[in-house]
Amino acid sequence: MKPSHKLVRAFRKVARILKTTPEVYWYPGAARCNCGILAQVLLNRTEESIQELLEDVYDRDSWVGSWLGMTTRESDYCKRTGLPVATIFKELLAHGLSLKDLAHLEHNEVGIHSASSELEFFLSEANKMANRLASDKKRKQDKKRAEYFSQEYL
Repeated sequence: MKPSHKLVRAFRKVARILKTTPEVYWYPGAARCNCGILAQVLLNRTEESIQELLEDVYDRDSWVGSWLGMTTRESDYCKRTGLPVATIFKELLAHGLSLKDLAHLEHNEVGIHSASSELEFFLSEANKMANRLASDKKRKQDKKRAEYFSQEYL
C-alpha cells in the first residue's frame, strides 16, 4: 500500500461508518464488506454503483465472488501490461492500493468479521499509514537540512 493522506482519511472514514452505522457492514456482500465499503469511500460511489462495477468480475456461484478471487482470475488482466481490466480495480490502484492490499483487507488478521472488529482494523491501518507518512516527511526534512548545512560550509 502506498500511504497517502487520502488513504488515511478514507480508512478513518470507513471506521466512522462502521462505528455509526454498523448495519452497512455485511461480510458476504461484495459492496458491503471491507473492500466494498472502502471502494465506496475512495471512489465516491454508492453501494449500487460499486456492485455494477463488479458485475464483470463477480461470480456469485463460486469462490470468485470474494475480492481475493476477483483479483486473482487471470482472464481479468491485460496480457500485455498485467494490469486489471476491470474499471473498479484500475480506479483503486490509482489511489495507491495494490491487488495484494485488497486481499489483505478482505482477509485481515481480525478473523471475526463484524463491524466492530473491522472498525478497529481500519483505525489501526490508518494509524500505521499516518505514522509512515510522518516518518517520511521527517526523513525528507532531515535530508534537506543536511544538504543545506553541507552546502553552507563548502
